[in-house]
Amino acid sequence: MITSVSSHPPSLQLSSTKGLAAKQYQFPLLYASYGPNGVKNAQIYKEIGVPIMSNIFEGYNSTLFAYGQTGSGKTYTIEGQEAELGLLQMCVKGVMDRKSEKVEVWVSYLEIYNEELRDLLDVRKKTLKIFSSGEGVVVQNLSKVYCDSEQDVMKLVHEGKKIRVVGSHAMNSKSSRSHAIFMMLVVQKDDKAVKVAQLNIVDLAGSERHSKTQSDEYAINAGSACRRLPTSTSR
Repeated sequence: MITSVSSHPPSLQLSSTKGLAAKQYQFPLLYASYGPNGVKNAQIYKEIGVPIMSNIFEGYNSTLFAYGQTGSGKTYTIEGQEAELGLLQMCVKGVMDRKSEKVEVWVSYLEIYNEELRDLLDVRKKTLKIFSSGEGVVVQNLSKVYCDSEQDVMKLVHEGKKIRVVGSHAMNSKSSRSHAIFMMLVVQKDDKAVKVAQLNIVDLAGSERHSKTQSDEYAINAGSACRRLPTSTSR
């Protein structure tokens, strides 16, 4: 369990329940999610998201992902709620605010569940195939939709969320049981060159042990299998 948190430098101390010595861990950034110093998503976007936006328009692929136990705030941080925008919405706005006639934005939305890939923008497509090519890892036949505004992008996000796999277990009554990967391909064109970069925003399924979730056997197999896939999609 966490016994102390320090902001200078960002670090926390964990004690062991098995009588082992406490350990100190340091991080580039460390945020409290509750209490008087609890951080808001807007601050996280300012310190992490804004630099990522700069990277995208400089032509660098970038990924923002949330990992942790069910109930730790992954989906809240990525997707937000009515009272507070998530990083996904802020990143979408950050990209679309810089869109012009020379900038194209294409969106894809992918779910990974039980070693199967699903296109969240086209339910007619069943299991998708993934393979490596000279351009990196490619998901065959994954939808790529051109978007002209922030509203266009968010409409696709909301439609995709409706069909994402969810399920209940002992730690959360409505838990995301799959990985969701939202992708924005930004293409910048001028008279001399074309600059292409992709932003990936990933909401991972819960990382907790199965004994805590009391999941059914099918969900357990899905949790073990699909957690292996994001490492292969990053090649």
